[in-house]
Amino acid sequence: MGAFFSSFGGETTTPPPKAKAAAKSKKVAKKATVQKKPAAKAKSPAKAKPAAKAKSPRQQDEDAPPPAAGAESARLEFVGANAANESGESSKFWQMTLSGAHTYVVNGRIGTEGTLQKPVFHGDAAAARKFFDKTVKSKLKKGYQPA
Repeated sequence: MGAFFSSFGGETTTPPPKAKAAAKSKKVAKKATVQKKPAAKAKSPAKAKPAAKAKSPRQQDEDAPPPAAGAESARLEFVGANAANESGESSKFWQMTLSGAHTYVVNGRIGTEGTLQKPVFHGDAAAARKFFDKTVKSKLKKGYQPA
């Protein structure tokens, strides 16, 4: 009669259906609280983007004009030992072109056309000149030689 242990024969009986259902609902409720995710934050309304965004200094410029015909250029080559390379030797080139406020870099293996990186806009010609000189000096320090 609702007891789990009978007083007469010592036999156990199954719990009444109500007790099973109550125990199961407690387990389900416990799992639901453990697995519950925090409520998502409400998204703010989309902001309108300005039509023409001003370029900040030293920003990659995908729509940059091609370098001028008389633009200054420095081509450097590196041939020799290189621990970063699997074979231990390198044969590569690096070329930077300065045109107005933009710099253009092409690099690759000697004997190939190389890869043109995205042009960089520096804000004005003086900043581009400073970047050009600094980068060329850095490459010379690393062991590159004028071609």
